[in-house]
Amino acid sequence: MNTVKSNGQNRVTVVGAGLAGLAAAAYLKRNGFQVTIVEASERIGGLVTTDLVDGFYLDRGFQVALKAYPELRRMVRIDALTPRAFARGFEVIAPDMSRHPVEMPRRPFSRGQFLDLLANFSVADLGCMAKAAPRLLRHDPQTAFEMPNQPTGDYLRGCGLSERTLEGVARPFLKGVFLDDQLQTPAAMAIFVAHNFLRGSAFVPSTGMAEIPSLVAQQLGNSNIRLGAEVLSVSDESVALAGGEEIGHDYAVLAIKPGRLATLTGETGIDTRCRSTSTHYFASEVDFAAGKTVLVASSNTPVATIAVMDLVAPSYAPKGAHLVSVSSLGMETSDEDAAAFAADALRTEKAELSHLRTYRIDEALPVSFGEGRAGRPYFRAFSRRVYLAGDFMENPSIDGALRSGRLAAEAVMSARWKSHRGDAPPRNS
Repeated sequence: MNTVKSNGQNRVTVVGAGLAGLAAAAYLKRNGFQVTIVEASERIGGLVTTDLVDGFYLDRGFQVALKAYPELRRMVRIDALTPRAFARGFEVIAPDMSRHPVEMPRRPFSRGQFLDLLANFSVADLGCMAKAAPRLLRHDPQTAFEMPNQPTGDYLRGCGLSERTLEGVARPFLKGVFLDDQLQTPAAMAIFVAHNFLRGSAFVPSTGMAEIPSLVAQQLGNSNIRLGAEVLSVSDESVALAGGEEIGHDYAVLAIKPGRLATLTGETGIDTRCRSTSTHYFASEVDFAAGKTVLVASSNTPVATIAVMDLVAPSYAPKGAHLVSVSSLGMETSDEDAAAFAADALRTEKAELSHLRTYRIDEALPVSFGEGRAGRPYFRAFSRRVYLAGDFMENPSIDGALRSGRLAAEAVMSARWKSHRGDAPPRNS
């Protein structure tokens, strides 16, 4: 058996080259560690990746980033991603297929914005929003996770939001963002995302979401990223690969899909349930009146969002063509049904939409996180020298994945410092 031995106390193996693993590796590299990343697939990025198909850039699932995400801003320069911003706000597709715009207010707040809000919300609803405003406008959005853990629906009802607005606005929005049709997403997460929506627009990089992991990976320099390397087991001393090779290390960071935790570690005490989704891509030559706005669907359909991607980022489609993204809950919606719904919503004919590709993603977003303490990592150290990372350890977002990688890296640095002092590394942190 070929074994690569470690020396010193600074060799780290990172399992998984998604955003969490890349972030952990980048922070460790900055702090003088020798980092090896092993990734089972043939590309970096995990779920945050992009395929080029017939001149169209297809993100693997409908994804957006928020310019105000604090961890994303810490990790990369936003302008280096050549961001292409969506319009502020969204449009709700009602059961009768009519569309109703919901504007996101800007700061400083103006009289015109107040009148726009009155078009969508009652005075009582605006009073409810005023109660939530202090949390929404705090400088540090992470403080939202200090509030008691409760479903968003319960929180909004407690604030006095009307059922009309819950059903007509809040439920479609959460369905589009969190794949949650039941308003069960923790209120802290909804407030965190709403805070970042208010402070900065949603965007995609000009040539796809894969630009984000690519930019993080550039920070690793000549660090060893091994693709196509399937991990069979992990111990405090080494990672065993398919084929018999073992990579020795002083510490390891597991930045893997939640469903692989039990397989690699035997750990069954972490909630690894995830929501699934499908994203259907269609090409069209029709000029749509959708603009840069994301359409979110009401709860009477599995369709969650519709967006004409090239109206936001022109390079997403070749000249003379348009790219329509249709995301749905679960993995059962057929391409035919997705095309029919999108055609009605975009006020065109189904025949004008030509199917390109469909992505069906089983582990798209964690159902729960923080084990009742949303946003607070609760089991970062699996053993004395193996640490966990992933958005299910923090919050289900690009920002949560990056943050979990940084915190796992900091846990490794702390353990190394303690071992040099003669203290045993912590088993949990």
